[in-house]
Amino acid sequence: MIDLSDHGARFSMEKSSDHTELRIGDIVVFSIITPYGKASCSGRLIWTQHQEEYYSWGIEFVLVSEDPGDPLRCLIESPF
Repeated sequence: MIDLSDHGARFSMEKSSDHTELRIGDIVVFSIITPYGKASCSGRLIWTQHQEEYYSWGIEFVLVSEDPGDPLRCLIESPF
């Protein structure tokens, strides 16, 4: 995860021959490890970008916990 807001996130990974091609509009479920622990969320893919060595994509959150103790929620609310 590269960027995070209360509305979504940007992800990036190295290109490999075994990754699945994502399409705009796809719903993706993530398991994210944060400094506060492991969390789950889902989001709709809103953009993709192919670079020479990396594949990046942006998601708009569809489902993220509203529990203030959820690790992802804690990261979203963190001032850092």
